[in-house]
Amino acid sequence: MEALIIDIGGTAIKLGMNEIRLGEFPSGSDFTPQEMVRGVHEQMPTTSFNEVIIGCPGHIDANGKVLADPQFLGKGWKGFDFVEAFGKPVRVVNDAALQAVGAYSNGRMLFLGLGTGLGTCLIAHNAVIPLEVADLPFKNNLTYSDHLAKRGLERLGKEEWGKALIEIADLFRIAFSANEVVFGGGHANLLTEDEIPVWCRKADNNATFIGGARLYYTNASEKAFRFV
Repeated sequence: MEALIIDIGGTAIKLGMNEIRLGEFPSGSDFTPQEMVRGVHEQMPTTSFNEVIIGCPGHIDANGKVLADPQFLGKGWKGFDFVEAFGKPVRVVNDAALQAVGAYSNGRMLFLGLGTGLGTCLIAHNAVIPLEVADLPFKNNLTYSDHLAKRGLERLGKEEWGKALIEIADLFRIAFSANEVVFGGGHANLLTEDEIPVWCRKADNNATFIGGARLYYTNASEKAFRFV
């Protein structure tokens, strides 16, 4: 038996298992956790997995509790009982943190998730530290998310958005003493290798599912990732 990995995004819910993406269905600004559970059951028979690992945007504490409804989804996520809904053990982590675990190599890595919103996470020697910097002010009375999330890409255009991304990534790299910065999320694919500095790289497209598998298989080992 394997763990089912669920990646909750602002436009789609993606499902995977054993590092492989298996399917997806649409989400949206009014999307509820009940709709998510129903969509998962329609695509995945419960007999095919024995545990669920969920990457959910927004504030998730170290115990996997959703502390607030995600900004780009509907209501009802805060405090939702995923264990009761799935009838199996469930582990909920921040979606950027789950991707970061899948992309991590060594040392101090800063992960930037570039999608509908802006996700950020620092991993230092297997200690996973989800960050909430997206809504902090950057410049011109705009936040980091205003520059790098989907609305920033639409406002700036690809070229200027890319320049802002590298500028902000360098600021974060210095501030968090990271030895590398990794870009993930759908918009990371807009960057060419020539546009990425030597201290940056792009995450694997299946980083979320690689991260879920790593959490599942290393949970009780000395290589386990610790959420702090």
